[in-house]
Amino acid sequence: MVQVFLARAKLTSASQSEKARTKELKVNASRASERTSREEVQERVASEWAEQNVELVKAYTAMVEREGLPLANFRTF
Repeated sequence: MVQVFLARAKLTSASQSEKARTKELKVNASRASERTSREEVQERVASEWAEQNVELVKAYTAMVEREGLPLANFRTF
């Protein structure tokens, strides 16, 4: 399980030009930071799942190579 603790967003690491552009475009820095954090969490969860299920993926791939895709004979395209 991945635990996420979101801190209040600040543009401390952004360059002055990035800060100016953010202000000019009226970007909500907090919302952008939350989105970035959410995407990072999704990537890490996917990565953890892939690591934990590597044998499952290998077995499924081998089955598809051996037997073809499930329900392939029902495809209309």
